[in-house]
Amino acid sequence: MKKIILFLLMIVSVSSYAEELPLDVYGVDGITKTKILHTLGDEIRRYAEEMKKINMSNAEPTQSKKQTLKMQKKQLLKKVHSFGNFAFVKFSPVFYPGVRKVYLTIDIVTKHDRNRIPKSKKRLIKHLKNNDSELKLLYKLWSDYVTHNNNLMYQEGYVNKMKSCPFVHCIWGFDKSEEKKYVKKFREIANHKASVLMEQIRFSPNQQQRADAIFLLAHADDYNKTASFLAHFIDDNDSVVRNNVMRVLGGIVFKHNVKNIPLAKIIKALDYPYVTDRNKAASILFGLVNNDKMYHKEILTKAGPTLIKLLALKQPNNHDFAYLILKKISHKDYSELDMESWKKWMKNNS
Repeated sequence: MKKIILFLLMIVSVSSYAEELPLDVYGVDGITKTKILHTLGDEIRRYAEEMKKINMSNAEPTQSKKQTLKMQKKQLLKKVHSFGNFAFVKFSPVFYPGVRKVYLTIDIVTKHDRNRIPKSKKRLIKHLKNNDSELKLLYKLWSDYVTHNNNLMYQEGYVNKMKSCPFVHCIWGFDKSEEKKYVKKFREIANHKASVLMEQIRFSPNQQQRADAIFLLAHADDYNKTASFLAHFIDDNDSVVRNNVMRVLGGIVFKHNVKNIPLAKIIKALDYPYVTDRNKAASILFGLVNNDKMYHKEILTKAGPTLIKLLALKQPNNHDFAYLILKKISHKDYSELDMESWKKWMKNNS
């Protein structure tokens, strides 16, 4: 089963687009960013185009082609490293099915800024029993549901038209007639096996199992308990686990007022060197500011500069949430591209 690293259904590098691939650099000063884009921008876009062609093709690429692209990426990353004292460099292409377009972000962490890299305490690993027939059924249904929707998503003209979500979090929803059969079983078994799912998230050595268990737990009814539990994994060492945790938390806080949300952890994640972490953290913050004014001042004070940095990006899943949050806490209606007005407002109010 393909890993799901999504918010608003984002998949890495597929499909075609007519205009130049939009490219961002995040985590360095403006001068370094300009140098990287000026020197390497075209070369990185060509690499992304080659990756896109492979993902669009039904044919498996040759070992020679795979090796060529692997070396190409290694060389490009090395070239980016040459622009500074960097501890971390990552290419993050994101595909948006609705507009059939790819945006690429180069995420960088400088060596003096290593605290931006998520790191949690060492996790206790346990090999859990997997002979529970009801739990096996739940995972089988989830696999079928994911496979069905992944296949649809790669089809030309696909648009996700989720009208409603009967749980605190949905990826595709259950509007299609062939998907309605899952709702009752997902809710019934997730409620019955919530404690087992939490055990798997906490102890399983299998990261994909942990990631799936998070989405399955979102089908249980006790959203307060789910939110309190998942908050412990916002800084998890696995990127897919973090992604799924923050996705579900974003769904919960958007629909419900939940107490004891660890705001400091979420604000820290807003500046992680991963596109998918930043947009999930931003989705949680948007849910909080949208539902409760008590969060406005603290988010402005502690997250304001980061929101301005995200607003400056082309990457929609980072830029758009930053704009929504800033509009909500400022009550201003500046354009999403009017960086000068937003910077001035931030300087006067933070």
